[in-house]
Amino acid sequence: MTVDYKEIEESSIRNKDIEEKYLVDKSLITNSEKGNILNELKKCLSECEKFYFSVAFINFSGLQLLLDSFKELEEKGVKGKIITSTYLNFTEPKALKRIKDFNNIDLKIFVASNEKGFHTKAYIFENQDEYKIIIGSSNITQRALKSNVEWNVKVISKKEDKFSCNVIKEYLELWESTSFVDDEFLNSYNNFIQEIRKTEKKTLEFKNYEIIKPNYMQNRAISNLNRLRLQGEDKALVVSATGERVIIVTGCINALRSRVSGTLVNMIHALLRVIKYNYCKQCMRSKDVLALQY
Repeated sequence: MTVDYKEIEESSIRNKDIEEKYLVDKSLITNSEKGNILNELKKCLSECEKFYFSVAFINFSGLQLLLDSFKELEEKGVKGKIITSTYLNFTEPKALKRIKDFNNIDLKIFVASNEKGFHTKAYIFENQDEYKIIIGSSNITQRALKSNVEWNVKVISKKEDKFSCNVIKEYLELWESTSFVDDEFLNSYNNFIQEIRKTEKKTLEFKNYEIIKPNYMQNRAISNLNRLRLQGEDKALVVSATGERVIIVTGCINALRSRVSGTLVNMIHALLRVIKYNYCKQCMRSKDVLALQY
C-alpha cells in the first residue's frame, strides 16, 4: 500500500482551516489568585441566552455562590437546564429543592446504580451564533468553584463546530434518559439521605505521620537483642530509663521475629495492654503513698 503523504498533509491543512474557521478560543481555567471557575461561570451566565449544566455533585454551599446569577437570569427570562445525580449520595436534597424554585430552570436527575455511576462536569452556554463550553473537574461545591486544585477547559466555538455539535448531541441524549425532579422524588431522596446520615461513619482525614526512627540507645538495644535471638536465646532484659521509648525497641524485636501481617500488631497491642495495666497499678500505689504522707 502506497501512502500519499502529500494528500495527508493537504487534508490536515483543510481540517485545520475548518477548525480555525469555527473555533474562536480555548483556555484552561483553574482556581488561583488570578481567578477561579466561579468567576468564569458567573461571567458566562451573565452573557448567555440559554445554559445547560451536567454536574455529578451539587451541594447547597456551592449552589449559594450561583444563586444571584440564577436570580438575574430568571428576571431576564433566560432559561436553563440542569442535570445532576444521586451518585455516591453526595448531591444534597436542599440544593435540589432550591433549584426547583426557579421558574426558568428545568431540573433532571440521573439515578445512579451499582453498575453505572455519573461523573460529568460540563457547563454549556448558548449565544446567538456560538457556544461557550466548559468541561473539566469542578462540581458545584464551594471548594471546587473557589479553592480546590481543579482543571477545566473552556472552548468557544461557532455552532457549526464539530466538537460543539457532539457535546450538544450527548447532552440532549442524556437529558432524554434522565427524570425530572418532582416533589415525590425530593421527599423520597431526602428521607433516604437522612437515614444514611444517621448510620454512616465519619471519614478519617489522612495524616502525614512522622516516621519513627530508633535513637542511639534503641539501636544498640535492638542489635544486642537480635544477636541473642540468633544465638538461640529466648529471654533477655532491657534496662532503660523512663522516656527511652522501650515500646519501639520491643516492637522492632517482634518485627524481626515475625514477618506475618497481623502478628506484629497483635504482639504490640498485647504489650500496650500490659504496660497500661502496670502503669495504672503504679499510679494507684503512688496515690496511696502520697495519701499517707500528706
